[in-house]
Amino acid sequence: MCSFVGYIQAAIVIQRALLLSASAIDQHRVFRVPFRKRLTVKTTLKIIALVWTFSLLLSIPVAKFSTIVINSEQNATVYCFEIWNYESGKHIYNVSLMVVTYVFPVAVLIFTKVDVASIMFAKNPPGEDHENHLIQRRIQKKKVMLSLVQIFWKRHM
Repeated sequence: MCSFVGYIQAAIVIQRALLLSASAIDQHRVFRVPFRKRLTVKTTLKIIALVWTFSLLLSIPVAKFSTIVINSEQNATVYCFEIWNYESGKHIYNVSLMVVTYVFPVAVLIFTKVDVASIMFAKNPPGEDHENHLIQRRIQKKKVMLSLVQIFWKRHM
């Protein structure tokens, strides 16, 4: 039970961090190119399955090295510890876990939010060029209609 609980905890932490990153990337994509087609349900399910698979695979060392330790000095208290055979492996695993669960998501969030802020404070936010084009078309239609009315007026009056 000790190794299973640690394994599931690690997998869920990794999964949450990666899904947060995927969500931020999707939101950034929607904001950056608002008229592009959204992700399909099939693609979204593939991303979720990939994240879960990666999370479960990356958590395997936690299950492998977790063991129960009974402390006889404190009324036979039971603890669940990760006992690694070699310290360098533990260090490499912990650094990679920190990169996957903290560094990567924070970098993704900083990049996406800063880019969205730069878009929002830019002179022409997404969609505004399209609106300006529509306004120019309306003005052009009004000019054409006025010229047609003038031609009609001059011809018949």
